[in-house]
Amino acid sequence: AIVGLSKSKDKQIQANCAITLCNLSALDGSENKLVSENAVGALLVMSHVSVPVTETCMLTLSNLSCIEEMYSRIEDVNVAVLQLANLEMSPRMERMLVGCLCNLSCPKNNQGRLVEEGCVRVIARIIDALQPTPEAKPEGRALDTLRLCAKTLSNLSGCSRSRSKMTGQRVIPVLLKMA
Repeated sequence: AIVGLSKSKDKQIQANCAITLCNLSALDGSENKLVSENAVGALLVMSHVSVPVTETCMLTLSNLSCIEEMYSRIEDVNVAVLQLANLEMSPRMERMLVGCLCNLSCPKNNQGRLVEEGCVRVIARIIDALQPTPEAKPEGRALDTLRLCAKTLSNLSGCSRSRSKMTGQRVIPVLLKMA
């Protein structure tokens, strides 16, 4: 019902649907059910309503990415997070996005998928924005975001399938800049 209502043209209905999905995603073990019922597609549609709704959608994806074990169709969450990376974001939203990618990079069977889907390029772009030169010294939230970026790259490099693909996606210059 919620996914159906999310297609409404009314922005308030969409905002309420986004909040409902966010609340439902906070329930442990709800991830597979929400994803299989196309909640992720609904989140992508609703993410264009307003900045607060986009933040709610990002929080929902963050909840769906906080997992201990893989679930079917996790690639839907991967794709959604990487699509949202193309939106203009506040520093807070950017940190949420990188947090999602960091969470998604933990399961071994998901690391190769993330690299193939462009996670390294997104992380590199965020690092470039946060630390335009090696001399730049980010602080506060930007430093937290950089640390999450570094942890995500570390997780991804733990997969042998990902390593060669990562080197082809300009990860080495990004790492050298952060060092």
